[in-house]
Amino acid sequence: MDSELKLADQGIVKMSYLANGTTIKKGDQIVTSGLAVESGFGGKFPRGLPIGTVSAIKNSPYDVSLYAEVRPYVNPAKVRDVMVITDFREKAEAAKESSSQINSSSSGASR
Repeated sequence: MDSELKLADQGIVKMSYLANGTTIKKGDQIVTSGLAVESGFGGKFPRGLPIGTVSAIKNSPYDVSLYAEVRPYVNPAKVRDVMVITDFREKAEAAKESSSQINSSSSGASR
């Protein structure tokens, strides 16, 4: 994601270099893919974090690609408090184990 001054003034970010055959359309929700995290390439964001909604699809003036204008769910200029989570996998695995233990014990109690 990046932006241009004209778009930034409108609160819009730009998702560049989309292939001409892309199926993205106005109204689609944009979320993080998590691919860099899952593949071990040092990504920072887990899969599925909501970023924003596509407000327009346009042809790039510089090449044959398309770009999407995305209205972010959060205005970055107004963010005041940020929480940094550093151990996604460990917490997720612990939560799954805890949940399965609770489900096992509660299903045994109803017999």
